[in-house]
Amino acid sequence: MGVRVQISAYIISWPRMCACCLGCADDAHSAGHTRITGTRVIRSNSRSWEIPYCSDCLDHIEARAQAKGIYNGTAYLVLVGGFVAGALLAVTGSCCCAPFFGAGRKLPGIVGFLVASSASVATGIATAYGGVRWYRQLDAETKQRRRRAMQRAEDLATPTCCRLAPAVNYESWYGTVHTFWFANEGYARAFIRANPGKILG
Repeated sequence: MGVRVQISAYIISWPRMCACCLGCADDAHSAGHTRITGTRVIRSNSRSWEIPYCSDCLDHIEARAQAKGIYNGTAYLVLVGGFVAGALLAVTGSCCCAPFFGAGRKLPGIVGFLVASSASVATGIATAYGGVRWYRQLDAETKQRRRRAMQRAEDLATPTCCRLAPAVNYESWYGTVHTFWFANEGYARAFIRANPGKILG
């Protein structure tokens, strides 16, 4: 669920407790937002706030980020490469090898072409199939690594943690108006109490 809070202020007071578990904060994590403006000339403006966290919660936030960063880009490259290589072998083999098949075996031109085409297509299919098998192996290994990394993040979290990801998102700002999303409703209430007269909603 979470709570979205809008505040108008130049200076924001952050409760000195962990935004995730509400424990004693001994560190901080940056919550940032980049605003893109313009059509012909694109401009970007970034702002961030240091959100109080405890070290234990920062550990599972970092572990989750590392798990999310594990992707199977290599597997996709292997899959695409296998299909491309298979197609190239099938096409170029049919065109380039037909004269050699016909001449070396004293076969008629059309027969040589068919033999070369069949051999090239078979080689291309085998190459593509090998790429698919390799892709599946790499993809399975990547998913297993991601599951292990995510399990490590879950093991680092405590029952009082509200989520594995950062508990505060900086969603937007306009002038002095800032919008935050809080995963922990208790921290959101503490944030509202710490900034009297500044809360818009």
